[in-house]
Amino acid sequence: MESAFLTAVTQVSERHWHALDDDRVVGRGEVTHRPDGRRFLSIDAWHDSVFDQLAEAMLTRLPRPLYTVVDEADLDLLSSWEQLGFGPRRREWEYVMPTDPQLTGLDTNPPARTLPLTDPRSTEHNPAPPAALTIPPPDTHLLGHTPPPPATPTIPPSDAHLLGHTPSPPAAPTIPPPDAHLLGHNPTPPPVHSAPSTNPRLTGNNPTPPGNAGARLGGLTVLPAGQAEAGALRELDQVIRDQVEATLGWQNMPAEVLSPPPDPARYVVAAEAGRYVGLARVAPLPRQPRIGLIAVRADRRRRGIARALLAEVLGAAHRRGIATASADVHQANHPAIALFESVGARRAGSNLELVLR
Repeated sequence: MESAFLTAVTQVSERHWHALDDDRVVGRGEVTHRPDGRRFLSIDAWHDSVFDQLAEAMLTRLPRPLYTVVDEADLDLLSSWEQLGFGPRRREWEYVMPTDPQLTGLDTNPPARTLPLTDPRSTEHNPAPPAALTIPPPDTHLLGHTPPPPATPTIPPSDAHLLGHTPSPPAAPTIPPPDAHLLGHNPTPPPVHSAPSTNPRLTGNNPTPPGNAGARLGGLTVLPAGQAEAGALRELDQVIRDQVEATLGWQNMPAEVLSPPPDPARYVVAAEAGRYVGLARVAPLPRQPRIGLIAVRADRRRRGIARALLAEVLGAAHRRGIATASADVHQANHPAIALFESVGARRAGSNLELVLR
């Protein structure tokens, strides 16, 4: 009965096959070439018989090994591929995470955009008021106060100049230290004359609040999707690919990472000291953007760059009114899992990579 839906399977391009029933497309097949040379198949068919005939036509024309990725919860599709001889090779966890900075804990707004550089509120250093308020009464004239002079008969000889009298100054060695400034001596100034070095009003320093990514990354700039220069992005992409191939290998990267050249519209890029040092690839799906890759140059890792990239990706989605984003992570990629879980990501499912050898 189901076979009545199929009249022909046609290869319409190097990568695409169509299943036709009375000139109506009832199934589609596609092969995608990964950067490491592997071929991944996908088939979308109305009926099981259409799936089987599309698969047969594709398998007879394509060299092995061949790969595909299946939602582990889709038991029917998984069974269809297994009946063709495909077997499990690896598993990717699917994570879903919020985009709201209040939920992720990621700050996407540098302090310089919200507070003046000279405002001490732009730091968490808010030094106590200078010690001027604690100066003893005999020295209150240092703050501009002029207390009424005491009666003439009770003024000590050493303070007679306060009433305009100028007695012969006593020898310097006999002057008590608190009154040495009256003779022009400069002992160590009291606290009122020196401001703590952490006071931004006097020092001009404007430290960034702890906990903000900018405080740890110094001169790092994160370019939103679409703003990276294509040539520099291609160079970074090649560096990242070489690093991955030399360590994990592309076979351990998510299957959605596409072949070069990279499209700047899909990449958020981190720049530091005049060069690109990290990237995040995003598939801008309407309801839930998918993060396909976050990677940093080997010599710039463990500096918070990946977290800054993730902050921009999620922050941009939040500003567009999108509540969540997703990512696929190899089950053995513990650093990536830790990064996503640190911003509130939860495991929503898993995908199996299958192979036919």
